[in-house]
Amino acid sequence: MTEIYDDEIDNNDDGLTTKDFQNLAKHYIRQFFKNKVDEHGFEIEIEELLTDRNVALVLNLDICDGMPLIYNALKKKEAKKSKGKVSEDVEMVLKLLNQIAKMSLPKPCAAGLIAIYVEVCQGCTFEI
Repeated sequence: MTEIYDDEIDNNDDGLTTKDFQNLAKHYIRQFFKNKVDEHGFEIEIEELLTDRNVALVLNLDICDGMPLIYNALKKKEAKKSKGKVSEDVEMVLKLLNQIAKMSLPKPCAAGLIAIYVEVCQGCTFEI
C-alpha cells in the first residue's frame, strides 16, 4: 500500500495538498456511512470513523490489494453459499460497489470504504 502522506505531495504543481486529500477522504467516509448502522443495528457515529487509519485506507487501499484482505476478513464469519449461487460475502461486496458507484464516489476509494464497512458494520477485523 503506497502512502499518500508524503511531504513531496504538499509541494505539487496543481495546488492540492495532503490536507486537501485527507479532507476529501473524510467527505467520502461521511457520504458513504450516512444512514448506515453498525453490526449491532445502532446508528454509526460517523465522526468516530474519521481516524488517520481510515483516511489512509480510503486514500491508499486499491482493489487489487484490498479485496483479498476484505474477503479473508469476511471468510472468518463463514460466508454461506447456496448451490449454484454466489456466496454472501461476494454478493455483499458487489452490492457495496454498486452503492459506491450510485453515490458517485471515486473507484480508487472503494476498497478503503468497503474495508471500513467490513470492520464497522460486519464486525470483522484485519490488519494492514
